[in-house]
Amino acid sequence: MKMMRVIGAGLTAFAAAPALACLPPPPGTPTPPPPGEPQLAELTFRGAREIVEGVVIAVRADASARFEIRHVYKGTLRRGAVLDVRYHAPMPCGAPTPPPPRKGGHGVLAFTTEPQIDFVPAALVDRMIADKWIAPGPRDRRPQRVGTGSAPE
Repeated sequence: MKMMRVIGAGLTAFAAAPALACLPPPPGTPTPPPPGEPQLAELTFRGAREIVEGVVIAVRADASARFEIRHVYKGTLRRGAVLDVRYHAPMPCGAPTPPPPRKGGHGVLAFTTEPQIDFVPAALVDRMIADKWIAPGPRDRRPQRVGTGSAPE
């Protein structure tokens, strides 16, 4: 019986953890500046095992979808592979959630375990290409930085 109380207390503490994560910082705590675009691009690249571009080819009633890969920026997946992707659940604390998937929707997904419909913003993809974290794909007609910066261009 004592073991059940310990387990119950642990589950109660775990269930309260998301609510505690939404609390504001203590008064007087300086707010750290948000990361800039270069840092977000690097975090996206380093935090993902797979970065792929593709298109949603089917949507199911539960908002899960089938996603066909058109280009692989990073990872072991191959062009033409079809992934089962799920819709992102609503985020705590009122954070924005992506719209439900729609057939024909396309973009870049970055993930490590399970792919989710949460397209990487085009500005971050552009920044990852510009900073040479990823190589441009065949459809990327984005401005490219050239040269090393060590000599006048």
